[in-house]
Amino acid sequence: MWSDYSENIKSVAGETIGVKGYGHVLHDELCCRLRKGNEAERVDALNRVVHLRMMTGRMKSVFLKCFTDDHVSVRHTAAKGAGELQFADEDVIEGLLTLVTEDHSHKVKAAAIEALADIGVVNDKIISQLVWSAQYQQEGMVRSAACLVLAILKVDREDVVNVLRDRLTADADNSVKKASTQALQMLGLKPEKDASLILAIKEAVKKLGSKEAILSSIINSDSLSNDCYSCENADLGFKSRGSKVSVTRGATRDEMRPESECPSVFRV
Repeated sequence: MWSDYSENIKSVAGETIGVKGYGHVLHDELCCRLRKGNEAERVDALNRVVHLRMMTGRMKSVFLKCFTDDHVSVRHTAAKGAGELQFADEDVIEGLLTLVTEDHSHKVKAAAIEALADIGVVNDKIISQLVWSAQYQQEGMVRSAACLVLAILKVDREDVVNVLRDRLTADADNSVKKASTQALQMLGLKPEKDASLILAIKEAVKKLGSKEAILSSIINSDSLSNDCYSCENADLGFKSRGSKVSVTRGATRDEMRPESECPSVFRV
């Protein structure tokens, strides 16, 4: 079971061991390999656990430690395995959320998010983490996964829908735009670009009410603009005319005259 190159033969060998009544021996060997094996052995053991769906209390403790393994391949396999097992355990879900927020590999983050979709548990903490990931994760692959998982989990709250629509214009990654479009369609909603701007315009029109009120508002706005323009021109004209006269506090009448009218002290 451990040395054959064929995955099918490994799987059949494991099943045969269980049927023959030696499942406890296989269980102990898997736990041992998950604890002490090298990278390849731990990945292989995880795959066997998932295929045989062999999860006990002792297996769970060593399985959870794989979420913090030094090797990306082990963490990635453990995250995917949790989803395939649909392991709706509180500790497992917490471990997946930790991977989403703290792991440095975008592949592990995306696998953890997808595992949450396979498990199917929905609560405020999971929704908040997915919404945050859809907006602020650095990798487009992770943001895309978060958008799609929100739809798979059928989260159609208004704030979530607004985030998905905002991704259409706010995100520079085309894969994220495609994922958010697909997510909205999965929720039975029509993707709308500039959703926040459209909503603001609708609210403004609603407040104005009738067509007459809208026209009146436009006319008043234009009138105010023209008045402001006239005031600015008048002010500029006054400044240009008064620029030749210098008036200071305590000045005499002669000092207030324009330069051309002041009597010259020196005459030739």
